Amino acid sequence: MSAFFGGKRKNMRVLFGASKIRKRVRALARGIVRDCGGGGLLCVCVLGGASLFFADLAREFDGASTELDFIRVSSYGGGKTSGGAVELTAEPAIDPRGKRVLIVEDIVDTGRTLEFLRGYFLGAGAKSVACAALLDKPFARVNAERAEYTAFTLKDDAFAVGYGLDLDQRYRNLKAVYALEDGAK
Repeated sequence: MSAFFGGKRKNMRVLFGASKIRKRVRALARGIVRDCGGGGLLCVCVLGGASLFFADLAREFDGASTELDFIRVSSYGGGKTSGGAVELTAEPAIDPRGKRVLIVEDIVDTGRTLEFLRGYFLGAGAKSVACAALLDKPFARVNAERAEYTAFTLKDDAFAVGYGLDLDQRYRNLKAVYALEDGAK
């Protein structure tokens, strides 16, 4: 079977398997629901990397009063390097004024995107802003931003793909999170 149809993935190593991700997402959701008192939360998915994490996390909010929305920002110029400047490319549809906002991110690395989004939502009148991130990469941080809720922390400088994370729009659909080894494309 070819790698395209789910066969062996060369030049990739598993960082977090599908079962481990499911368990961690469930636990994270319980903590978020507990902290927000069962509802009244506007969850905003940062497209496209956080889409799978967002969907699984939102389903775990079963019974909690939660609104779901989407936003798109850009900070990567392609490949494995960050462009630095963050720009909003698609605004959310729901007005955040007076609401508790939970930004759902795929990864917090430099912290620039999270800093930008907190400023954006607070500037739009949000009552409060917190972040849930699938991955944290604290050693890449260039500011003091951090997610209040983190599923996993990366211990090395691996470039992570899968479960929404991509390299030039590829690998998002993988069920686990992988590290691309040298030579992987």
